Amino acid sequence: MAGHVKRKMKNPKTLRVFFSSPFGGMEEEREELTRKYFPQFQHACNVRGVQFVPVDMRWGITTEAADNAQVVNICLREIDRSDIFIGFFGQRYGWHGLTDELLQQNIDNAVGRYPFLDKVRDKSVTEFEFMHGHLNHPGQLPVVICFRDKAYDDSVREKALANGDKKTVFKYSAESDYSVQAMDDLIKHVKATENECLGVLYDYSNPHEGAKFMFESVWECFQEFLLDNSDAILSPLQQSRLCHDAFISSLTTLYIGGQDYLAQLKSFVLQDKSNVLITGKSGSGKSALLANFITLLRSEANSVHIIYHFIGCAQGTTDPQNIIQHILDELRGICDDEQPADKEKYDALSNMEEENDFHEIYVALENEMAKASKIGKAVVIIIDGLNKVTAATKTAKHLYWLPKDVPSGVSLIVSTRSTDSDSLDLLVTKEGFNNIEIHDLSEETQKEICEKSLMITGKELSPQQLQRVVEAEQTCSPLFLKIVLSEISIYGYFRLLDTKIDSLIYCNGVKDLLSKVLQRLEEDYNNQDGHSHLVQQVLSALAVSHQGLTETDIVTMFKINSSAWSPFYFALENFLINDSGLLRFAFSELQEAVESTYLKTEEKRASVKHHLIQYFKMILEEIEIRADFSNLALRRVANELPWLQKSVGDLPGLIQTLSDVGVFHVLEQKSEYELIDLWASTGLDQDEICQQLLASFDLAICDMYNYQQKDTPVKDNQTDPPGYVLLPVLKSMSNMFSTACQHRAHIRTLERIVEFLERVEGKLEEDVRRTLLRDNKYFLACAYVDDTNYDKAQALHKSVMLDCRKLLEEEYDPRLKQTLAFTCNGLGVLYLKQKKYKEAEPLFVESIEHHNDLGNNKSVGDAKVNIGIIKLDTGQPDVALEFFTDALQTFEEIFFGHLPILVGNLLTNIALCHRRMGDAEKAEAMYLRSMKIKAHAVGWTHEAIAFCYMNLGALEFYSRKNYAKAEEYNRKAIEIWEFNKVKLEQNEMWQTLENLVLYLICQSKFAEALPIFRRVFAMLQRENRVDQGAASVHREMMRYLISEGQLDEAANIAVCHLASHKMRQKSVYILLDVCDQRYPAEERPKRKREETVQFALEEVWPGDNELSAYVVQNYILPGNDVESLLKIVKTMDELNPDFLWTTYDVCATWCVNAENQQAAELVLVAGLEKYPYSPELKTRLFDTYRLTHQFDKAYELLREVVSLNPQNQAICLVGGQVAMKNGDLELCKELWQKTAEMEDESLAHQAKDMLKSLDEIVSNYEADEGVEDSSVGESAATGDAKQASAEVAKDDI
Repeated sequence: MAGHVKRKMKNPKTLRVFFSSPFGGMEEEREELTRKYFPQFQHACNVRGVQFVPVDMRWGITTEAADNAQVVNICLREIDRSDIFIGFFGQRYGWHGLTDELLQQNIDNAVGRYPFLDKVRDKSVTEFEFMHGHLNHPGQLPVVICFRDKAYDDSVREKALANGDKKTVFKYSAESDYSVQAMDDLIKHVKATENECLGVLYDYSNPHEGAKFMFESVWECFQEFLLDNSDAILSPLQQSRLCHDAFISSLTTLYIGGQDYLAQLKSFVLQDKSNVLITGKSGSGKSALLANFITLLRSEANSVHIIYHFIGCAQGTTDPQNIIQHILDELRGICDDEQPADKEKYDALSNMEEENDFHEIYVALENEMAKASKIGKAVVIIIDGLNKVTAATKTAKHLYWLPKDVPSGVSLIVSTRSTDSDSLDLLVTKEGFNNIEIHDLSEETQKEICEKSLMITGKELSPQQLQRVVEAEQTCSPLFLKIVLSEISIYGYFRLLDTKIDSLIYCNGVKDLLSKVLQRLEEDYNNQDGHSHLVQQVLSALAVSHQGLTETDIVTMFKINSSAWSPFYFALENFLINDSGLLRFAFSELQEAVESTYLKTEEKRASVKHHLIQYFKMILEEIEIRADFSNLALRRVANELPWLQKSVGDLPGLIQTLSDVGVFHVLEQKSEYELIDLWASTGLDQDEICQQLLASFDLAICDMYNYQQKDTPVKDNQTDPPGYVLLPVLKSMSNMFSTACQHRAHIRTLERIVEFLERVEGKLEEDVRRTLLRDNKYFLACAYVDDTNYDKAQALHKSVMLDCRKLLEEEYDPRLKQTLAFTCNGLGVLYLKQKKYKEAEPLFVESIEHHNDLGNNKSVGDAKVNIGIIKLDTGQPDVALEFFTDALQTFEEIFFGHLPILVGNLLTNIALCHRRMGDAEKAEAMYLRSMKIKAHAVGWTHEAIAFCYMNLGALEFYSRKNYAKAEEYNRKAIEIWEFNKVKLEQNEMWQTLENLVLYLICQSKFAEALPIFRRVFAMLQRENRVDQGAASVHREMMRYLISEGQLDEAANIAVCHLASHKMRQKSVYILLDVCDQRYPAEERPKRKREETVQFALEEVWPGDNELSAYVVQNYILPGNDVESLLKIVKTMDELNPDFLWTTYDVCATWCVNAENQQAAELVLVAGLEKYPYSPELKTRLFDTYRLTHQFDKAYELLREVVSLNPQNQAICLVGGQVAMKNGDLELCKELWQKTAEMEDESLAHQAKDMLKSLDEIVSNYEADEGVEDSSVGESAATGDAKQASAEVAKDDI
């Protein structure tokens, strides 16, 4: 038998086994294999993520296949795709005959690909398969060959003869003496090569024995295929090169009309050393241009190293990580000056060094490019078909994987469709790539393509036919023309060729043309042998699938035998992309053509989708145990069934599927954001979702228990409790609920995990159990924090922290240290939420220290974000920005190319820094970017979006004073909170409502704000959290309630504030007193002394200006309690030394406002006793004396006041009045003359009028000096002087 040879599958995702035998008489073996052994093959493949594909071409040869004479060709091509060959014979030799025209025509059609057929035309088709699968190259393919004992066939034949069953007699009889001799010869050839076979059996007694031997002989080899062999014959890099080179070869056989594009590329790359983006319509020839450019560079630029990757040309080529890993491997070969002489060995070593982390691969790629540049290597990297890259996750940035910093000496050439606006904007507009746009074909180019393409197939068009083709509007498209020529070349009715040409060239675009191709495919591959709708079924299913379908899906779903499937698959091959075993359309136009041909109505689409739904539900039901999460069938179901059910509105079915623990876990591991979206579409709330999942989990535990009790081979996890085996499902539930901010469900799930781990003490390895229990208690504590259950959270965090510290003192354990680091951060977050910054920051610092030691960069970033929040909340936005920026750099490395919600949250914090630093524009741009990232990740109804709206509202309020816009944003946030059933007690909900109250207050919408405020305040009072509210909002609402006569409610708010040390403010004491004063005297509440303004002034804030003013004006002055007044002023002065004389000045103003000039005088006198040199107090006292007509006292201060205020025009004016009142006319005149010469014209005019009046009085007095009775004159003079004084008094200033 064959020696031990390590083998590798031709397709790493598919293991194909080719079964070869004549059809007649071998049905029992096939039935036994299918019923008993295929499921074992299938299971072995599934657990390793590989498809098992049995290929059996004997399930009926269709009339169409026979008529087209392609049977032999198809059979041998399937062997080329297969990994194992199993052949078995009875007495019949199979289809053969030199005189059989159809068979010979088959050989003619296949001999070009398989030349050996020309020498064995007399052999049977089955022996052709034996030759190609084994005899021509013994040992190249693993082989099992069996021949059935003639005695069995004779026995069956005799029974059939006795029963008159001619058909059975025929199947169990040799065709002729020649066939018997040919069979003997075949057996001899097999015996000569049996050492190269896995197993050979020449006389198995019955079909059951034969099937068992085939299975047992191939099983070890089958398992070996499934192992990951690092020293396989071809490294992945070599396999990749073969695929790409084959693709290039297919595109360079005939290339016409692209010389100008080649010249442009050559100029850009070899002369300008620049990067290039090639764009064009679908099928415009982008791939062909690049393939021929590679050929050109190879022949003309030997010094240039070319790396190329054609996306979609083979399996695995569409994944971004595979793309850059391929380029990296090629670059390493170029840059290694010490490269081994054995290139193949080097490739294998290179493959062993592959990085697992995407970011590491990307960084390594950039480093290798830089290295190539530094050592002077000229490198051209070509990536074709950006639009074919596997769809990224919801959080991925566009083309995140494409190298950004391309160094000198390295050129990057990429291609995509013209409609790929995102790539055009990124690469051309932002990155500065040169753009080459491929245009339509010229008529001359079309003619040349037509002539040379048809020449290859031995066909030719007449000049008139050729002219019609090139003049048609659509044939300027290379893809359109290629399809037309392909259809013409296989058309067999020459007399009807003109009609066929017209039916093709006058189609309205590629989509319409492909509809014609669909018609032709129906004619060729739909048949009456059970597959009359093959084309419609397969293509419709591909069109409505979520990700695509595997060949196994298709042939199983529609019960298609190999003889029908293989020719149809090969006919479709150029229209499909095989993405790691998943088939999907290569052209969007084909999708459109299928939809317009077969799926015109929603009813038809729904019908096809329901067919797929039933298929995947059947697959799910056949999976015995859901805990086998690597099962390929389970993953196929998870990636298709939920989306199909969602698309047809089957919500009950969707809920059932998402509740399946296997499907749920697979989806959560793949993308929790997509899973959240799917659950959101069900309309269930978090409590209902949690109930569904936990009920399903309980059923799965029962199933697992029953499975473990079966008499089956022992499995690794069989001794573990069922709940432990399924624990990853609960963890997935916890992750999803956490990401979705569904706190109640998150807590319920974690409590279930903790409860389980506490219950299984003694049933698990104790170290494992305790570690899991400790970690999940930490997670539960964090969930309590999110749900504002701070007491439970604090107790649990401290318990975990104490346990970790105690155990670490006994023995160092990095896992324990990691849990301690997480707990420090978690407890810090709790304190942060409570605004206990002094307690929080040291915990974050400790967390960073531990995580740095352990290399947990993401956790370091998390802790830095939390410190940044502390700095932000304590008025240090610039410092906070430094922490946030540092954390962002860390996250960008960790989440390479992706923008999860965590990054969106961080951008929000950065925006808040910019807002508080006064840059509203930067803040708004960052907020909007943050919201876009979050919405892309989790949808527009996620709680994270509510935070965005809250922040935008705050920006409009604080930075732009746009209160209406702030209100609009806040209402949007509230809608999202309510949609997610967020409790009022949660900070985000009540704070958003309180902000809304503020924005309404600023628009004087107090009546609208009142019910919202009442709801929030009632909760804060009930939860004893009034001190967390916005004090300014509460005070404004108190004022409004007082104005509306709602005195009891206003007083209650004030009393609640006074009961809190944090909220106890001077204005609240005053508002409570104002409120009380509004009550009728007999109803006025009696307050505790601690609630009075007097207590506030005397015990809490003695000497406070605001409180003193209120008490003086509302209690002291109305009672004319001068003694208390002077005491208060003295206290104010003593406790506010920086105020100096102003304390007395302000107090005098209170007195004046209360129309108590006497009290004002006493205050000012007391002030001058303390501050005798204060010009302000002296001036103020002088004015007080003047206003109270104490002119004698004012006169005593007059000269000093004027000297202190020499340029004060008003003082000079009134000072003249005081001087005149005291009979000092000389001083009076001096001051008024000075006033008349100063700047203020109004005061100067008054002064001049009074001087004139004064002069008249003096003149009259002097004229009357001669009168004998001097006393009369004196009396008159006195009267005139009084009159003048009175006139001046009218203009007192």
